[in-house]
Amino acid sequence: MLILGVLSDTHFVQTEGVVPSEIFEALKDADYIVHCGDINQYWVMEQLESIAPVLGVYGNTDPFELVSKLPHKRVLRLAGYEIGITHGEGEGLACNNALQHFRSHSLDLLLFGHSHCPESHRIGRTLCFNPGSATKPRCSEQGSIGLVYLGDHIQTSIQMLKRRAI
Repeated sequence: MLILGVLSDTHFVQTEGVVPSEIFEALKDADYIVHCGDINQYWVMEQLESIAPVLGVYGNTDPFELVSKLPHKRVLRLAGYEIGITHGEGEGLACNNALQHFRSHSLDLLLFGHSHCPESHRIGRTLCFNPGSATKPRCSEQGSIGLVYLGDHIQTSIQMLKRRAI
């Protein structure tokens, strides 16, 4: 079984800092970490790399430093599954907006962010998963991250943090 730790919308604003230990603890068993954008500081990606390889995309609030180094979307093949990763944008249903970037693909899993609200549901054959935001939640007082288990089938889990992570 392959485990993906999934983050989005961390919005770290300080130019130097430390990713909170609660995030490291929640991601400690991940084989890969996926960041679905709005990272805001490159040092976040560097620190997460100490846990597992990071696969990131940029979001609508990321600075040029990240936009120039990360793609807007990715398509991966892991554990036999086709996985799309993007931030998402626009008003309305973030999942529907994110799916528009992958019209020519037959995704098993879509990882996205933007809304700061965790969700996991299917649209057709695609499982749409948003981990919410560890640091700036909109739908809860608690931050959240996601875990995705890729085995015989795909399982998702939202991990609520004890508090906002910053």
